[in-house]
Amino acid sequence: MSTEAIGGKLLLQLGNAQFSVSTNINPHRVAAVKKALGE
Repeated sequence: MSTEAIGGKLLLQLGNAQFSVSTNINPHRVAAVKKALGE
């Protein structure tokens, strides 16, 4: 998993999938998504 902050958005890359979310997202939600996707 890689992350990059771009203009108030956070780009999460998990394998071939990319997700763009607000930088004020709850970090526990990011961790839950990462766990659910098996990363």
